[in-house]
Amino acid sequence: MFDVIESIQSMAARNRLAPALIGSNIYLTYEDLLDKVARVSNYLADRKVPRRSKVYLNISDPNLRLIVALASLHYGLMPFILLELGNIRDEIDYDFVIGSPRPHAPDVPADITIDQALLDGKLADGRLREFPPLVDDDILFVATTTGTTGRRKLVAQINGPWVQRNSEPLRYAPDDRVMFTIGDVALYGFTLSCQILRAGAAIVRKTTNMAENLKLISKYSVNKMVTTPSALERLMDNMDQLGVRCPTVKQISITGSLFHGSLVARLAKSFTAQLRVAYGSSEVGRVSEGAINPDAFKVGYVGELWPALKVISTGTEAAPAQITVINDKTRINSYYSKGKTVRDEQSFYALPDLGYLDGYSLYLVGRDDEVFNISGNKFAFSTIEGAVRGLPGVRDVAVGSAATVGDPLGLIIAIVSDGMIDMSAAVERVVKLVRLRTVEKHLRIFRIPEIVRNDMGKIDRKALVDAYAAQRKPFDQAVPPAMSRTVGHA
Repeated sequence: MFDVIESIQSMAARNRLAPALIGSNIYLTYEDLLDKVARVSNYLADRKVPRRSKVYLNISDPNLRLIVALASLHYGLMPFILLELGNIRDEIDYDFVIGSPRPHAPDVPADITIDQALLDGKLADGRLREFPPLVDDDILFVATTTGTTGRRKLVAQINGPWVQRNSEPLRYAPDDRVMFTIGDVALYGFTLSCQILRAGAAIVRKTTNMAENLKLISKYSVNKMVTTPSALERLMDNMDQLGVRCPTVKQISITGSLFHGSLVARLAKSFTAQLRVAYGSSEVGRVSEGAINPDAFKVGYVGELWPALKVISTGTEAAPAQITVINDKTRINSYYSKGKTVRDEQSFYALPDLGYLDGYSLYLVGRDDEVFNISGNKFAFSTIEGAVRGLPGVRDVAVGSAATVGDPLGLIIAIVSDGMIDMSAAVERVVKLVRLRTVEKHLRIFRIPEIVRNDMGKIDRKALVDAYAAQRKPFDQAVPPAMSRTVGHA
């Protein structure tokens, strides 16, 4: 039996009232969840859907999507757990579409529809049946990820590596109430849901409204959070505006992107919680994890190396280098393309990030493909963002290449401000960092209401360039020191 389903069944037997999936519009105990997973899997079996069929889950509701994904896995189907369809349409070779009354892609017709009548018990029984086990090389599911290149692609989770990864020590306990603000349709989000359920803990569904999330944290005594720096900033903004605190939260795990000391200091004032950081990729899994000491925090720290991995880095703090791990074929996920898994057979697997080791501590400075290369010297976009972020009035910063707007040596710098900002001071910060005065003619600095980020909190660089292009006429020239020294925020 798929181990997450076995854990759900075991928890339902030990404590039938233990919450499994709760939020503003849902409250499912482990017994409720087991019942619904059983009804959906039995319905698929009664409809004689061939086992090992590839099924696209065209379901927008995250709670129903999770239930159907678990049921599909239990029955022995191969679900595609993704929302984005257009960019990778040629890669998807599903046999069936499982839909719902609220599909994500209305133009993709459903072969099988899962509705409330089925979940309420009118079309299938709620007794969990046993189905023949899968072999180690069977694909369990396929999910989207941006992985190590920044472009969306498909990763296949194989039965063997999944079992090995799930043999790692559990991070959660049955009495935990865990809220995570990342999406759960990519590989990381779905496996995080499975980790929480495997431990017998409760998933607390976040909403798009941060004030509502604060109510949920209080109502359900959320004690652990997995989130991103940008989501934490928005949450703390609401806490300050409403004058509330979240004393039940005892652990906050930050993932998805680099962050700065100002965020750590603010977290220490807003929460009485242990701060943790984690780093990894969809292909490699966990690379490092550790606790954050606010008094000794250093920008770029992403924890202590995970003992199961062997990491190679020739980088130093002064000259960071690309992080590389020894390719362990029992752990590194395979890509998925047109019905086949594609394994990486190289001896070493290069991650996209630049960094260095200090003992067993790993530090990152940014992505290798997100750097400003000037006279042979590389400066990570994140380093430039950090320099500009320290200016008075600057609340958020994003940096991108100006190559697509006609300047291969240029930088686009978007600034979110709380009031008037000194643009020439931003220019001086960048000039001082790269130690080259001529760079100022290649800087394109503009105002923006908000930095667009994905579910993992990473800056959407394409959206950044698009936002610049939309405002390009007033900012078509580089920003010279002689320009007006203060500019109002957008």
